[in-house]
Amino acid sequence: MEKPFSLPEAADYLGVANITMYKNAKEGIVPGYKKGGKWFFFPSELLAWIKSGKAKSRHEIDTAVDAAITSHQ
Repeated sequence: MEKPFSLPEAADYLGVANITMYKNAKEGIVPGYKKGGKWFFFPSELLAWIKSGKAKSRHEIDTAVDAAITSHQ
């Protein structure tokens, strides 16, 4: 079973300040759970969140544009 991070551990993992981590968790920007007045974060969910924001490469963008143009012809 995966051990959750505390807020300071999660902030350190992401390389942000504790206050930034708290604000992002409170606003639902990063995946987290509040229980008993404390925040908990699962490393695997933080990693998936990081990966979901991956910027597309030029090739991926070109491929998507070509597909969109082809489907509208």
